[in-house]
Amino acid sequence: MTPDVVAVKPLAGYQLETDFANGERRLFDLRPYLDYHAFAALAEASLFMRAHVALGTVAWTDEIDISPDTLYLRGAPLPTVVVSPQPPATAEAFHLLTEGRAQRRPLTNDDIRTAREAGRP
Repeated sequence: MTPDVVAVKPLAGYQLETDFANGERRLFDLRPYLDYHAFAALAEASLFMRAHVALGTVAWTDEIDISPDTLYLRGAPLPTVVVSPQPPATAEAFHLLTEGRAQRRPLTNDDIRTAREAGRP
């Protein structure tokens, strides 16, 4: 079973960038489908750019949508962006993070000043 679409971004050239419920991203080229009667209206760029997610798939109007199976199976995989936490900028910031102070709120200059005054490396 293919996952549902959770986000879509229409791009120039009748491309759809889709995000799926399993965390994967795909790029789908709709140009070959514009020759089919069901999708012919999407040749009007302003309509194509109104793509949105509806019930786990991509839709444009109440009458025009495309199966998540088609988007997933025929779309080209895109790299998934993984955001990793940045290491603290200073030893003082690291010490405050490991004590748990910065986990409750953002680290401030006062936190670093306090750490320096306490003689922490």
